[in-house]
Amino acid sequence: GGGGLENDFATQVSTNDAGSIFMVGIANASADFVRIQNDSFQVAGGQDAFLMKFANNGDLKLIIPAGGTGDDVANAVLADNSGSVFWGGGVEDPIFIGALQTNHFGKSFFISAHDTLGVSNWVFTADSTFANGQPEITALAEQGTNLIASGFYYGDIVVGGTKYSGDPQIKMPFVLSISTL
Repeated sequence: GGGGLENDFATQVSTNDAGSIFMVGIANASADFVRIQNDSFQVAGGQDAFLMKFANNGDLKLIIPAGGTGDDVANAVLADNSGSVFWGGGVEDPIFIGALQTNHFGKSFFISAHDTLGVSNWVFTADSTFANGQPEITALAEQGTNLIASGFYYGDIVVGGTKYSGDPQIKMPFVLSISTL
């Protein structure tokens, strides 16, 4: 258990064959300290995303916060048995996720890859042209050497140089495949 002065919550959990447990979630309230066991992190903006790693006995091993001045969320996590952890959500502004900074304009979804020790391998974002709704990753799966991500966006979104147009008033679903090689 843990948390801060506002509503802080987990959104998804994943495990690997080594017995590690990975949890993502959302921490609320700018400048709030979120405490988990004997560790904590400070929320940078309105909402911050986070990734946590626990041993199979429940001991906290790692916290990776991801946040900026806006609302940033984590909805999906996938730990595989080859030593990788992928997680994703949505961000309002460029932020740091571990040692890597997101590179996007406007609100975006993100997918970040780490090893099980928390070392950042890569981060992927998309650009959104719609200011009133944040695109988000909501689920992750693996298929061979590809990471499959799904989520939603509003208005227009640019993924890998290709623009996709949708309705600015409703969430539009998408599925994305990324090579992890």
